[in-house]
Amino acid sequence: MKGKVFTLILVLSLLMAGCGSHEPQTNWEENWTVIAPFLAAEPMEDFAFGESDDILGISGVYYAAWTNGEERSFTNAEGEDTVIFDAQIYVVALECRTEEEAQQNIAAWKAREKQNYQVSEELGITLNNRNYTMLTMTSGNEGNPYGFGAAAFTVSGTNAICVELVCSDSFAGNPQVALEAFLNGLHFSE
Repeated sequence: MKGKVFTLILVLSLLMAGCGSHEPQTNWEENWTVIAPFLAAEPMEDFAFGESDDILGISGVYYAAWTNGEERSFTNAEGEDTVIFDAQIYVVALECRTEEEAQQNIAAWKAREKQNYQVSEELGITLNNRNYTMLTMTSGNEGNPYGFGAAAFTVSGTNAICVELVCSDSFAGNPQVALEAFLNGLHFSE
């Protein structure tokens, strides 16, 4: 009987060892903002963490935003009131099934930027040991309170990541410099 109980305990222990989180193991710092199980951001000078939404995480979509400057009201072309800032950083992370699917999502995000802004040629940059494609966005569509900015895109395994910095006329900084500073504080779990 003792042998059967021991065997049962051993089998259960082995089964339990296979259970648990399949999320990447991370060593995130306490003051970092966890955007997704595989992505976290350090605090950034002059930008305040605004919000995040991992409720969509069940479908593999993660979102976070940071703001710069004072909040103010803006009425869009449809007559809807909204809040804008001097600048905002948005991060969207998407879990895909394959790297090819992640690349397709990046292409779609770039196309969206090109519909909303005049953009520079794509620039390849490496920051914090990560390769990005960066677009400088100028002259936003009429009625857009954010007339310029910069966006960066990368793939991490099968995950697609878009980081967008949009700026109103009251933003005193350089969008490329600010975006690069943010990207230098972005951390991935491989």
